[in-house]
Amino acid sequence: MASLKDIRIRIGSVKSTRKITSAMKVVSAAKFHKAQEQAVQFQKYLDKYRDTMSIALAACANYSHPLMQVANAEAPVAMVALSSNSSLCGGYNANVISLATKQVEVEKSAGHDVVFYALGKKMAEGLRMFDVAFSSETLVDKPSFDPTAELFDRLMQDFLEGRYSRVVVCYNRFRSAALQEPVVETLLPCIPPAGSSVVNHEYIFEPDAPSFFSYTLTHFARLQLYTCILNNYVGEHGARMTAMSQATDNANTLVDELTLEYNKARQAAITNEILEIVSGAAALEG
Repeated sequence: MASLKDIRIRIGSVKSTRKITSAMKVVSAAKFHKAQEQAVQFQKYLDKYRDTMSIALAACANYSHPLMQVANAEAPVAMVALSSNSSLCGGYNANVISLATKQVEVEKSAGHDVVFYALGKKMAEGLRMFDVAFSSETLVDKPSFDPTAELFDRLMQDFLEGRYSRVVVCYNRFRSAALQEPVVETLLPCIPPAGSSVVNHEYIFEPDAPSFFSYTLTHFARLQLYTCILNNYVGEHGARMTAMSQATDNANTLVDELTLEYNKARQAAITNEILEIVSGAAALEG
């Protein structure tokens, strides 16, 4: 059995760890709620944009755009893989890195190489053995639309020139603070929202339909990439908040167990001292 001093040291150590995990839980909770509000507001905009695109496509059912077609089917696949920059968020990073590496085998079995765009420090570290054409930590640390648009424009140009057959995004789709689902989604070729089969009004496109869709389709794909980054950002703080909450609960349980062990050891020590005193008194009387 450990000595009383050793148990006291362990209790103090666990209590110090509990203070850290509790503080990190509070910080992550604040960041999570702020990020979630940002994502919810952006999702409302994206949903409205998608509805408008659906109506426009229904009015131009036969329209085709280069972003909707594959220029070079034999070219490699570009994969934008997202993670966080720091750890202490459970299996959040490990799950998405595992999915990204498994997807390499899937693409190779289909005859395609994979070129990675690693967004997040943990993703860059996890993909060291693969071909990483681009990496960034700032895009996932503080999501901003303009840098995201710059990255998308680079990917779009390479796709249109036939350097990539497809552009996919591997990220953690946010479901709840305790659940993030690793998924792989196709970004290019752009899959526009399905239009209604019934058009009740006649729409006028200014200056013309090709000009309209040239902008709106490109922007729609941009919005999809930014949505993935926002999901990654919200999920990271949700996962960290959950992990720190569980760590704090485990620390509380461990403190209780150690305190019980300390009391038992202390009681045993007191009992031994009493026995020694009684034995010594009995020896003197004899």
